[in-house]
Amino acid sequence: MSLFEVRGLSVSFSTPQGSVEAVRGVSFELSPGESLTIVGESGSGKSQTLLGALGLLANNGRVTAGHCVFAGRELDCGPSAEELLGSRLGYIPQDAMGCLTPHLRLGTQLGELLMRHRGLGADAARREARELLARVRLPDPDSRLDRYPHELSGGQRQRVAIAAALAGQPAVLIADEPTTALDVTVQAQIVALLRDLQDQQGLALVTITHDLGVVAALGGRVMVMYAGQVVEEGLVREVFTQPAHPYTAALLAARPAAGAKNTGPMPTIPGSPPQPGSLSQGCAFASRCPSAREECRHEVPMRVGARRQIRCHYPLIDQPWQGIQ
Repeated sequence: MSLFEVRGLSVSFSTPQGSVEAVRGVSFELSPGESLTIVGESGSGKSQTLLGALGLLANNGRVTAGHCVFAGRELDCGPSAEELLGSRLGYIPQDAMGCLTPHLRLGTQLGELLMRHRGLGADAARREARELLARVRLPDPDSRLDRYPHELSGGQRQRVAIAAALAGQPAVLIADEPTTALDVTVQAQIVALLRDLQDQQGLALVTITHDLGVVAALGGRVMVMYAGQVVEEGLVREVFTQPAHPYTAALLAARPAAGAKNTGPMPTIPGSPPQPGSLSQGCAFASRCPSAREECRHEVPMRVGARRQIRCHYPLIDQPWQGIQ
């Protein structure tokens, strides 16, 4: 049974040059306890997809199409989704320092969340705040309650941001670039923490990242985005082993290989992603794709196979693909 769904979501932004569409018809669904990772280059629409679904867009952004469903309840990808934010939908923003109030102690900030979302009194909220910090493995949680955000390292602030997202006992946890600006060792610790929390609490987990190593570590399903659209979706182990879309294959080929000797330049994807305001009717990746043909510049098909979906006329793997509208 689906717990959280986003259906046909499109997001546009008003700019001095006119309206720019940043997200185009994105759909996905998430079951209880399931992990979904959204990956793609910067500007592909990953974060804006979730911000649009949660009603957290910037002032010049708006949802132009689509809706959400949470536990069978229809939402409008705006105010009604925002009502669930902090309680049934936990959100870890990209900037851990930015989500913490600099002049308030951590115990005060977490306590306010617990009193609002769970109706606890001040003493009970402080005790539960201490338990949250212990749950996210922040060392010496008792003393940390009386610290200010600037007194913590980047990795420690990330753990506090995760604790804040867990305060309302959510069923879905959404993490936007949870390992950005952290060193490799701390990145691995944060990923392991998210996986453990998911297993222990039965959370459905949505993670936004540009790091393919994070995708592999989290497992579950992966959704690859390019120029505001989903170009491939499937199980991580299958997509990483046999990518079906040329863009996915190019991303995987550009990864630095573990233990490889430095024998020359790293592989890259030729060209640059298109500007959102200059998209054509065809495949946005066509100008960078070695497999592109004339029809790719005029139409983008959606094909569904065994546990996979892909937007491509010429999939890289051979299976009975079925075209859908």
